[in-house]
Amino acid sequence: MAGEVLKILGRASDSIRAKYMQVFNIDKNDVLLFCDFSEFDIPLGTVFTVIEDMEGSKYTVEEAVLKSVSQGFFLPFDMVPRGHKTICLFSFLAGPPEIIQRLPVISDWYESKGYFILQ
Repeated sequence: MAGEVLKILGRASDSIRAKYMQVFNIDKNDVLLFCDFSEFDIPLGTVFTVIEDMEGSKYTVEEAVLKSVSQGFFLPFDMVPRGHKTICLFSFLAGPPEIIQRLPVISDWYESKGYFILQ
């Protein structure tokens, strides 16, 4: 990773997860997340190891690997494209960390009242 950061708005609701099951291969260590506009092109396979909350506290996590990316039309992308909101599937190699459970469950990008930053 070359300094990419990604703003996470929330965890996908069960209804959204069900729709994306057809697009993404989701397993037990994966979390489907709504992501805000990216300032970077972030390719699949990028590894994140830090989560920063809204208060600026940082948490080290086992590898969070960007596994799949789409937007609202269920089309797979090969990266998080700069300037776009996306729905991203992350694989947490040690399983989803507890801090991820603090994110709100949302059905679109505009429901979120908070965020985390993946680094």
